[in-house]
Amino acid sequence: MLRCAARRLVSPSLRGASPMLGVASRKMSSKPKESDEVFDARWQTYFSRPDIDAWELRNGFKRTLRT
Repeated sequence: MLRCAARRLVSPSLRGASPMLGVASRKMSSKPKESDEVFDARWQTYFSRPDIDAWELRNGFKRTLRT
């Protein structure tokens, strides 16, 4: 009797969690689409500034690769 009760307590924890099947997801963005010409012009003006420092260069490179 005690063995049967102990087995019932232990067996749910040994089964593990069941995987979630059929999870739905939607990728949305609220940002407007930017044309290639506008994107290029924006970053050309950013990088051609005479007073840009090393941190701004690194930050700009990271941001251009991210978008």
